[in-house]
Amino acid sequence: MAVIPAHHSCKHCGLDSEESDFCCFGCRTAYEIIQASRLGDFYKKNEPSKKPVDSIASESLEALDQDDFLQSQCRRVNGEWVGRFAIEGLHCSACIWLLENLPAMEANCLNARVNFGAGEIELRFKDHLSLIAHKINQLGYCLRPTDHEDLRSSLKTRELLRLGVAGALAAALMHIGLLFLAAWNNPMSHGDAKALGFISAALMIPIFFYAAQPFFISSLRFLKIGRLHRDILVVAAIAFGFSFSLAQTIRGGIDVYYDSIAMLVFLLLAGRYLIGFQHKKLRQSLDQKVQRYNFSKQAFEWVMGRSLKVGDRLLIRKNETLACDAKLLSAESWLETSVVTGESVPRRYLKDAELPVLAENLGGDIEAVCTKTWSESWIMKSAGEFQTKEVETPSRWMDLFVVLVVLIAISAWFWGGQDWISKSMAILIAACPCALGLSRPLVLASFWRQALNHHYLIKNLDRCLNWRNLRGIAFDKTGTLSEANLQLGESKFEGEAKLTDYANIIYGMASTSAHPVSRAIAFHIYDNCKFDPLDLHVVDQAGNGLTCEYLGDSYFLGRNGNRGLKNLDLMSCQFFKNDRCLGSFYFEDRAECTALQALEQLRAQGQALSLLSGDHFESVKSFEKELGFEFDHVLADQKPGDKINYILSQPNCAFVGDGLNDVGALKVAYASMGFQTSREANFESADIYLIRKDLRMVPNFIEGARRAYSRIKINYGISLLYNVASIVLIASGLAGPVICAIFMPLSSLSVGLMSRYWKAFAGTTKPAA
Repeated sequence: MAVIPAHHSCKHCGLDSEESDFCCFGCRTAYEIIQASRLGDFYKKNEPSKKPVDSIASESLEALDQDDFLQSQCRRVNGEWVGRFAIEGLHCSACIWLLENLPAMEANCLNARVNFGAGEIELRFKDHLSLIAHKINQLGYCLRPTDHEDLRSSLKTRELLRLGVAGALAAALMHIGLLFLAAWNNPMSHGDAKALGFISAALMIPIFFYAAQPFFISSLRFLKIGRLHRDILVVAAIAFGFSFSLAQTIRGGIDVYYDSIAMLVFLLLAGRYLIGFQHKKLRQSLDQKVQRYNFSKQAFEWVMGRSLKVGDRLLIRKNETLACDAKLLSAESWLETSVVTGESVPRRYLKDAELPVLAENLGGDIEAVCTKTWSESWIMKSAGEFQTKEVETPSRWMDLFVVLVVLIAISAWFWGGQDWISKSMAILIAACPCALGLSRPLVLASFWRQALNHHYLIKNLDRCLNWRNLRGIAFDKTGTLSEANLQLGESKFEGEAKLTDYANIIYGMASTSAHPVSRAIAFHIYDNCKFDPLDLHVVDQAGNGLTCEYLGDSYFLGRNGNRGLKNLDLMSCQFFKNDRCLGSFYFEDRAECTALQALEQLRAQGQALSLLSGDHFESVKSFEKELGFEFDHVLADQKPGDKINYILSQPNCAFVGDGLNDVGALKVAYASMGFQTSREANFESADIYLIRKDLRMVPNFIEGARRAYSRIKINYGISLLYNVASIVLIASGLAGPVICAIFMPLSSLSVGLMSRYWKAFAGTTKPAA
């Protein structure tokens, strides 16, 4: 007879257990802690299948006890710490009951309150938050820090509260408004009209004095500096409509517009919040922990990544992620930088190289020193600058629109007859530029979001639309049209001089630069020469080369033309000592695999294409021949100032570059785009930053910018068509204020839908093999 194995369920989480009463050691530990604390009622309250979450490593919990972390996350009240944290693994009411009994299990915890809906726990404790977090881990939950700054910027509590007040009261006023609308066919008594009117007026007070407050404040600010703004029309409509409706209510009339004003405020606040919510898409906190060297303890200790300061010494173990920009102290490292570059290929870094934030360490343990905190890093700046950038309808058109609508509303006194007040009110309500004001920013916010999904990081939204009407594009050669990772073909030294004799000096100079030429030389020397690295004071002369002084001699590493040598066909770099050339390095400058296809697409779009390079003319023409593409303009021996002058001389000309010597051209260009090489310099200067190195993204972005601009024009057309049609209908007596108010949200809704459901980029560009 077959033996049926006994069925076991874990006593803690309720999951199936094959051989024992517990499915894992963690559940056994949690069960013992709960029973020892006399909290066995937890299992009477609990529901089955509570799967434990992944917990934080115990050795890293000591980071929670750092003073800088506690001060950023908690507040001090009567000598005790009080803080709110995210809690993962909440399952049911039994979880709440168990966590709120933390003081019975951990003496350091004085009080615990769980917010199940928000997934948060508020703790009041003495010291040593790590002990409480460790106990929470043992129970099968996970305590996470909360970034208060990010919560303030994303949730925008005040804006949400105003939006909620306006929405709730607008819904109530719309219901009352239906009664007034029905009274046009079935008249109501003056007493009923007054009663409903005063109820509506009372409901309008919070909207008028609280929800609409931002519009009053912004209007006053613009008037103080002598500028007109669309909020002035909003304020005029709100103030005039409320005053007119209140006067009608006092007389017992039914011609009131409380519901229209409330809906107007709600829609405008909703539009503002929607834009702000989309703008924060990129920004997120770094909650991982890192090991920082404590000089007083002479040991590394765990701290929160956001607590790092410039100069902190770090230990990064295998598979850990950098929480800041750092300088490598170890001999070499291999990092996976796909978050930064979009390329999953590991990159090699040598001592003193700049390591990018969010890079993952693929090799052994390395040490580095923090050069920029996570909040100062380029990727966090991108979100911050994007959030603070106000995207407005061009002021000259808004000024004209405001003046025109106000004049039309005032003119109703001449042609409106006895109903001129009603018609003026209707015009202000109908023509309030809700949709007009949202037309441009909603499309740009959607464009930014779509661009990010296609590996474009847009820094300047307004200038990104310049790509729609370009007349030409100028490209840098080295690292842009050519591969970023140059290969050193050979090196030749003059007379008795040898590379090994100067390897320490050349490596000390080349390792300080992120230029592809310098990187190729540094890697070659590191792999093939034995030397003792020198800590040199190297000056990077953008576009010229590297210079330094050592033991009374001056050294230069750069292009041959800078020292008067003859031009060479191959791309080369020379090493000088006291203005005497000791040797030359020759490189294989191979074209980037997507360059030809991208250039052909741009030529098909009608762009005039230029090639700007600091190399000599023969070397540039050789590259052009190898690429198999003939440029409209080829300029060689270009220094940074030469590139700037050329860009300024070309109308509506964009520039695409990657190096430090391209910064000036990127800044002055009509439109500009940078790549991941020399990341910081590119980000500070370029309007758009390509996270993935693929030149086919350039013509693709041009098409996307054109589609975005077309969508903006369509939105403007919808808004203006509605406004003009409304004014005409009002002037002809075919539509009154109530009818216009009912249809007023339709233009905003249409613009919102048109801005949401569209595609800036027709297809997905597959990464090149």
